[in-house]
Amino acid sequence: MDIISLQNLNLYYNYDSRFKTICVCLYFSFPINEKYIPELSILTQMMQKTSKKYPSEEEFAYYLKSIYDTSFSITSSRIGKVQSLRVSVSFINPKYINEDINIVEKAINFLYESLLYPNFSIDNLELEKSILTQFHNNTYNNKTKYASVRFTEEMYKNEVQSINANGTVESVKNVTIEAIKEAYTYLINSPCYIFVTGDTPIEPICNELNKYDLTVFSKYELTSELEFIDNYKKEINQVVEIVEEQDINQTIMFIGYRSDIRRNTKYRFAYTFLSAMLGEYFHSTLFQVVREKYNLAYSIGTSTMINKGAIHVFARISKDNIELAKKLIFEEIEKYQDGDIDEKTFELTKSSRINDILKNGDSPFNPLYDLQEELMGCGKISDEIIINNIKKLTKDDIVEVANKLVLDTIYILKGRA
Repeated sequence: MDIISLQNLNLYYNYDSRFKTICVCLYFSFPINEKYIPELSILTQMMQKTSKKYPSEEEFAYYLKSIYDTSFSITSSRIGKVQSLRVSVSFINPKYINEDINIVEKAINFLYESLLYPNFSIDNLELEKSILTQFHNNTYNNKTKYASVRFTEEMYKNEVQSINANGTVESVKNVTIEAIKEAYTYLINSPCYIFVTGDTPIEPICNELNKYDLTVFSKYELTSELEFIDNYKKEINQVVEIVEEQDINQTIMFIGYRSDIRRNTKYRFAYTFLSAMLGEYFHSTLFQVVREKYNLAYSIGTSTMINKGAIHVFARISKDNIELAKKLIFEEIEKYQDGDIDEKTFELTKSSRINDILKNGDSPFNPLYDLQEELMGCGKISDEIIINNIKKLTKDDIVEVANKLVLDTIYILKGRA
């Protein structure tokens, strides 16, 4: 990957001949700030639909359609204590166009103008507030999502992770156009870099970008303010168990474990592999034992929050089976800690993880994810590096990380008695 200094920003260029599109994006990163949570959520939706030049959704979409179905998107993600926004435009490679049209010029102009000249319409704001309020209402009605939110609030109380990325119904209600403008200023002044990928020489892209004043953006540098790795260590004196009752048929249970493992430690590959062995596949231990052998769960699985060092277990069960399901989950994790690891599950998980990586690698944004890993201070990473580390894992590695698990929080949403 080439690094080019473009005015005051770094541009990272990844040549890739596999795709017919070229993608140009600006990648912003900033500390998660509770003050701007609903505002940023609403702002990103507003900016994806209209701009000053194209003030209606119809005009905005029609123009993109007119330049060979160019796509414009703003994607938000959280890593540790940092929120990132990827503002990108993807367009057809000019060599596939017979018509005399400078699509590079038009696409980059659209990207710049949409980002620098947003349409702060009160009508659009009220529409997006209404949509986000409905989203919150739908979350409450979707009991799996609701339970996930409540579990996160309880396990990470007083931590950044407990802050809902979409705010609350009340905070959404209070969003004003002035607050949206303030959040926009916070975004636009955040450090950023440019990423370009596609089957193209970089010179035409740089020439177009240099037509615009990029000094309005701040150069990305890894500072102490950007805590991609959340090193907070909670002192766990006792396990917290919360039981909530509603008028539902199935019980939803979340079990949260913490550890001192993070993305930038030597244990990262073994830790995410442990989660996969426990509950990310059909052949995984918890699925085979709790669901298949004992028929206690409608569904069961695990997920990893590696920048936080956490593993979450999720299960949908009947309320009569809560205690037995918990007992089985704890017993299976204890078996891992004691070194009782099934060879077949171990090898199946290796092949499944490697297959997943190879399948997911077929994306123009995959090099961006590798780049982000490096830029947040975790060293160079690639599919090849990950696969090699998975191949080298031993059962002793899994036992070692399993013994770093500390049970923290149990959240249960069940039907009323």
